[in-house]
Amino acid sequence: MKLNTWAAVAATCCIVSTAAAIGGGPPPRPGGNPAKLEDFKWADPFSSRRMKKFSADCSAEKTFSAREYLLDDLSEKLPNGLKPWSAALKKLFSGRAYPGSWDGIDPHGYDRNLLMMEYSEVPIAVREWIEDQERNDGEGKGLFGVYDKPKESDDTIRNVVKFASPEMAAGLRPLDQKRVAIFAPGAVYDILPLWVAASSECKGEQAGP
Repeated sequence: MKLNTWAAVAATCCIVSTAAAIGGGPPPRPGGNPAKLEDFKWADPFSSRRMKKFSADCSAEKTFSAREYLLDDLSEKLPNGLKPWSAALKKLFSGRAYPGSWDGIDPHGYDRNLLMMEYSEVPIAVREWIEDQERNDGEGKGLFGVYDKPKESDDTIRNVVKFASPEMAAGLRPLDQKRVAIFAPGAVYDILPLWVAASSECKGEQAGP
């Protein structure tokens, strides 16, 4: 039995988040009702018995920086909140289920976690995957919201970026500097190998059990 190494490689991706501190903060409000996502597969992805059938040819590890917010921060101005994208994010959230926090818990309501990264700092393999899902209405469409940055602090961004065709995308990469990606922590797991692909020596190799 032969399979692509990416199915067997043990990839580690670490996103270091900085929580946004809000001076004063909003008045107390009721929290959500935290619940484990029934279909969350990645609480401990590498302890599965199926992994014993494989041996890793190599591993890769990389660290990324992101700002972490709560859904409650949609009404707060930058840099403490996500107000410029509030309308666009509400539209995005209504389109699919919340993918979960780091450990697969959905805090519900105001306590849902969100990460924001500079789109240009998202690995190119992940950017290409996001863009392909958006163009072709793939299963991953809406997992990552990619938005333009506001030109002024009070600007309102209402829609996700519309990506050019793959043939044109390479020439338009400088535009990535003017964009951000906003997503739930749980969105990273299903495409975890792509986050470390550039630093791995396994890409394109073949491996057996």
